[in-house]
Amino acid sequence: MQIPRTFLILILSLQGLLAQEDTAHHREVYAAINAQEKSLKEIKATYKDDETVFDLKGWTDGKELRKIIVAVPGEDGDGSEEYYLENGKPLFVFSQYHMANPDNAKALIKVENRFYFKDGKMFKWLSSERKTVAAADPDFSSEAERLTTNYGHFLDAFKSKDAKKAKPAAAAAKVSGRRPGRGD
Repeated sequence: MQIPRTFLILILSLQGLLAQEDTAHHREVYAAINAQEKSLKEIKATYKDDETVFDLKGWTDGKELRKIIVAVPGEDGDGSEEYYLENGKPLFVFSQYHMANPDNAKALIKVENRFYFKDGKMFKWLSSERKTVAAADPDFSSEAERLTTNYGHFLDAFKSKDAKKAKPAAAAAKVSGRRPGRGD
């Protein structure tokens, strides 16, 4: 029995849609936060972990932090991580790094990862190749731990006495803090 080509294309299309259904809410919140960013208050903080300095930018609606961008220098390559927050918990984290290309020292490789959370727990990770990393993979649990631990430390920086004086983006405050570890 041969399956008609159009039926096969329809089935494959539906499979793709269903695969994205679990992150539809995340994409909506991501778009809404980015659309509102100019109307949110921007705050800044700095975190030091040993010799590594993390510059943090946060956006708050006055009640809760909605977004954090972390400038990440160092051993993994220069890059950033963007935390999108809902109800005081990570909902989505987008990380982007530029690393040296092992095949061509003059070129950089762009590495992107997307991490999806539900109720503060990571449930999905899309790698730079846009492939799903299995939850059973040891790297999955270590990345989940690293991201949630770092989020807690970054949140503490924004909750410090000086950071509570959130100002409009044009005149953002800068505070400093130190954290004991990244959970790497």
